[in-house]
This record gives sequence, C-alpha cells and structure tokens, in this order.
Amino acid sequence: MYRCDPEPALVIDGHPLSLEIGKAGVIGLVAVELDERASEKLLSETLARAKEWCEGGLHELPRADDARQEFHTCLAKTGPQLAIGRFPSEATAGQWQFSLVVLAPG
Repeated sequence: MYRCDPEPALVIDGHPLSLEIGKAGVIGLVAVELDERASEKLLSETLARAKEWCEGGLHELPRADDARQEFHTCLAKTGPQLAIGRFPSEATAGQWQFSLVVLAPG
C-alpha cells in the first residue's frame, strides 16, 4: 500500500486527509488520529452527501469483531463501489480513523 499527504492538503472539517492507494484498484481518503466524536461527525456528514452518488442507496455492513466499527457501501452511479466508514485505531488507543474508499468495478 502507498500512502501520501497531498499538497496542498485536503482538509474536511479541519481534519487533514491522506491518500492511500492499494492493490486491485483501491483508492481511499483517510483521516487518522480523530477522537470518537470527530470520526462520527465525518461519517455522518459524508453519508449524507454520498446518498446522491449512490445507485440504490447506502447499505450498512454487519459489524466485524469490534461493534464500534461502522461501514457503509454503495454502488456509485458512475460504476465504482464506495465504502465509507470509521473504526478505532489499532495503533493508538482512544483514537479513530475515518475512510472514504473507491473500489474499481469488478
């Protein structure tokens, strides 16, 4: 996985976003080192905006091992699948991560 901080910075609600590029066409914008409230606000606002991008609405995924994780997906009207979520940081206790990911079709 490749990760970088764009210049100029991408900032949502005062939180800088990093760009992550993974194998198989995965591209994501990620905010890290958030408190729980900030991650919840970013998720809520992004879900509200994403509704217009989605064909057939957003679908919440079943929660994994950690019930605090929250992920939603949809098929974008333009073809790729979107995944939007938040989860507690594995690296730093008490901090959260927010992700907006675009998955290539197929």
